[in-house]
Amino acid sequence: MKKSVLLIHGLFTNELVMKYLEKRFIENGYVVYQFNYRSVKYSEKTLKDFDRFLVSVKENVNIIAHSLGGLLVRNYIQSYSKESSKIESFVTIGTPHNKSECAQSVNNTMFKGFLGTACESGLTKDLPPWTSSIPLGCIAGSHESIFGANLFLFNKRKLGENDGTVFVKEAILNNCTDNIILPGSHTGLLFKPQVFEQCLYFIENKKFKTI
Repeated sequence: MKKSVLLIHGLFTNELVMKYLEKRFIENGYVVYQFNYRSVKYSEKTLKDFDRFLVSVKENVNIIAHSLGGLLVRNYIQSYSKESSKIESFVTIGTPHNKSECAQSVNNTMFKGFLGTACESGLTKDLPPWTSSIPLGCIAGSHESIFGANLFLFNKRKLGENDGTVFVKEAILNNCTDNIILPGSHTGLLFKPQVFEQCLYFIENKKFKTI
């Protein structure tokens, strides 16, 4: 039986942003699913919709989630333990597991409405510690730009490496199975061959390839 991958996009995007990863996994013999959701309308209904989607997928899956998508899956695993047993491995790319300085900065400005209800996912609050036995790999990005932070993070660059939106220290979750830092911007990571290769390696080996 072919292995399956489930791709989940992040904030302000949709399934199109995951097309490069989708193409590469298909080329490598994987069945690929995508879960599309309204990221700025995050709520308990999002988790219920995801549960129905996962139930409809008959085989076990390996999840690759970008940014907010990773928080969605973490919340789901905490609340829906039965269907979570179908998840063979879980990789997050640029997910702010340890809250988001960027989201908190936006929340303190006139632009906070742009986030909608996305902050309820854990963008600006602590989530329960990771205790699941599901192998979890965290990919953090290190931006090539000399600025290394967006407008809302300009005064917080002292917090360290970041992908322009999420800091490395935010993207690596305590008790994860493995983690790796790769060059790339927050969304640009999704189009990096090296990111795909590390996702594939983690799915097949439950650890990242040493570089």
